[in-house]
Amino acid sequence: MTSSDGAGRAGDASTRASVPVLEARHLTAGYGEVPVLHDISLRVGTGQIVALLGANGAGKTTLLLALAGRLPLLSGHVAADGHVTTAPLYRRARDGLGLVTDDRSIFRSLTAIDNLRVGRVQVDDALELFPELKPRLGVIAGLLSGGEQQMLTLARALARQPKVLLIDELSLGLAPQIVQRLLARL
Repeated sequence: MTSSDGAGRAGDASTRASVPVLEARHLTAGYGEVPVLHDISLRVGTGQIVALLGANGAGKTTLLLALAGRLPLLSGHVAADGHVTTAPLYRRARDGLGLVTDDRSIFRSLTAIDNLRVGRVQVDDALELFPELKPRLGVIAGLLSGGEQQMLTLARALARQPKVLLIDELSLGLAPQIVQRLLARL
């Protein structure tokens, strides 16, 4: 509904604020022709934090991969910023999607600084998030501790300032103090 003062016109601030940054409607996804998820719908608005909880094998990773465009949908759709998308992961990443997978997504044979450069991240921006990485920049990423690897992955994702960030298993196998440090940055 519109009024004579123009409130409610498409594109005004109140309309943009109500458009979810990420939305799934009746999403069914799986591997090959075997569905793992059935009729999932969710909506994530700007500034919201949504957590998926469930047992191993419940489909949390499958859902994140489907939302990110890494796994094709069997039915339903995903929308980013109000626009349905079938774009692959790399395009969604260019459009503001960040994905941190459960395997930490680092290049193990490259140094920490080279991992940031490959991610097209300003090193200073990453170090502002996790200054404890500074003395470790020259270390081969595969030789970093699990917590340092996760900091590197998260620094690379956050320094790109994504519109939406999908994270799988952020705290798996990490000390509680490292988990607190990671959560504080989110």
